Amino acid sequence: MINDTFAGREVLVTFEPTSETGKLFSRVVNGRTSTFRDSGVISLGVMLIQDQETESTWQAIASQAISGPMVGKTLQRLPSH
Repeated sequence: MINDTFAGREVLVTFEPTSETGKLFSRVVNGRTSTFRDSGVISLGVMLIQDQETESTWQAIASQAISGPMVGKTLQRLPSH
C-alpha cells in the first residue's frame, strides 16, 4: 500500500495479494486527504485497510468503508493504465 502525491493528486495504490490485482484511488474523501494503512486483517479472502484519521475499515477490492465513521463512503477509483 502506497500513500503518495502524483501529478498534483493525493493517491492510494493498493495491491490485493489474494487476487493479485493493484488499484489506484484518490485519497481525498469528503474533501479531506486520508492516509491509509494495512489493517492486518483479511476477511472472506479480501484485504481490509484503515484510514488513520477516523480508523474506519475499508474493503480495498470494493472501494468502500465497511465500519467506523466513514461506513458507506466510497473511494474514487482512478485510471491506472
